[in-house]
Amino acid sequence: MGILLFGTEQSKFQQEEYGSSDSQYPHCYLLADLDIPAASDIKRLRSVIEDEDESNKLLVPSKEPVAMANVLFCANQIFTTKAPNFSSRRLFLVTDNDNPHAKNKDLKSSAIVRAKDLYDLGVIIELFPISKPDHDFDTSKFYDVSVDTHKAYIS
Repeated sequence: MGILLFGTEQSKFQQEEYGSSDSQYPHCYLLADLDIPAASDIKRLRSVIEDEDESNKLLVPSKEPVAMANVLFCANQIFTTKAPNFSSRRLFLVTDNDNPHAKNKDLKSSAIVRAKDLYDLGVIIELFPISKPDHDFDTSKFYDVSVDTHKAYIS
């Protein structure tokens, strides 16, 4: 299990292990690397949940939009490096943004390509949409299109 936050002002990625830098995946924060959860991972997650100062520091939303292609490529990097031989790989995408690339077809197309790359690696992407009191999540704006276009890469 691993936890990758996206859309955060802060960026953090394990550059030594993955051969990448934080700037390569802006607004992606690797809270817990893909591995069997250790006590330190649980403590870190608990501190984010229970410590208001920690939450307020880490969960600051990015002022600029985050490219879904970048998030999916980051996940691809993690799965490729940490889980090359796992028989089951799943990415749970929890979001309240039902149309991350409403005005940019190129970014939308790039995200679909990255979703296909994950699918080719055997990763199942499961969407957990979050509706808001004033806005129902509409999967048809972005996520269903990706499903139809690439045969269930995002569902």
